[in-house]
Amino acid sequence: MAFWIWIIAALLLLALEVAAPGFIMCSLAVGCIAAAAGAAFSLPLIWQVVLCALGMVLGFSVVRPLLQRKKDGRATNAERMIGMPAEVVEAIPAGGKGYVMADGVRWLATSGQAIQAGRKAIIKGIDGTTLAVEEGK
Repeated sequence: MAFWIWIIAALLLLALEVAAPGFIMCSLAVGCIAAAAGAAFSLPLIWQVVLCALGMVLGFSVVRPLLQRKKDGRATNAERMIGMPAEVVEAIPAGGKGYVMADGVRWLATSGQAIQAGRKAIIKGIDGTTLAVEEGK
């Protein structure tokens, strides 16, 4: 019975990882899995708790840093657009708004300088659904 309690706890923690990203819940789940292994071998509850604690330490010191390293350095969603080229499809007045085509999608864009329609632009930032661009070379 204790085995299933530890497994359910591990599954719940893994499900919570979706709500609280950062691999913290995942690291706690490693401890629950270690305790479940102890329960599978019919170890007393105190040893299951010790295994859980050791598994959590292992999770935080080894597993979490490995997962963080794989996650870091990858631009996701809008972040990947920074530095990409865009084509101005509706002129952007200095300090005003216009439209650009970037990555096959029409985006609202702002610029500190006027950019004529048909010119190339470089994406410098993103704020919600608005791109900050400057004229490209």
